[in-house]
Amino acid sequence: MCSDVFSPCDLCCRRNDIIAELSQLLHSCSHATLEQLLQPLLLPCLSTIVESAQSQPPGNTASAPKSAVHHNILEAAAAASEIQMRGSAWVMLGMLRLHLAAPPAGADPVGKYAFKKAHVERVLNEDVMPETEVGLFLVLCCPVQTVTQ
Repeated sequence: MCSDVFSPCDLCCRRNDIIAELSQLLHSCSHATLEQLLQPLLLPCLSTIVESAQSQPPGNTASAPKSAVHHNILEAAAAASEIQMRGSAWVMLGMLRLHLAAPPAGADPVGKYAFKKAHVERVLNEDVMPETEVGLFLVLCCPVQTVTQ
């Protein structure tokens, strides 16, 4: 851990710098789905994670509380805020993973060929095979008589 002590303004500037660098890196990505999810999910998730990682622990308040009750209230509020930020980050991360893992809209190329194969097999089994069986039956049971002239 870094032993340097930063003011809240320094931490805010560092957080903004980190988010700006990550945003710049992600904008150079060529993944179409990731580009679509950058503004609505990815950047807010990264911002929440960085903010949560750099937030001050509940015991380090700038001004000393006037009573133990006031101190406990401040700690509970800080803990609730931390839990809310983590929960929000997990929800956004889960949504991001869902969007990236789900197949894209439209026909799956492999699924398209599998569907065509199943259709051809069904046509063969329902239409062509019965006709060949009937033809074979007719050939075996009813020999063709040749007409002589």
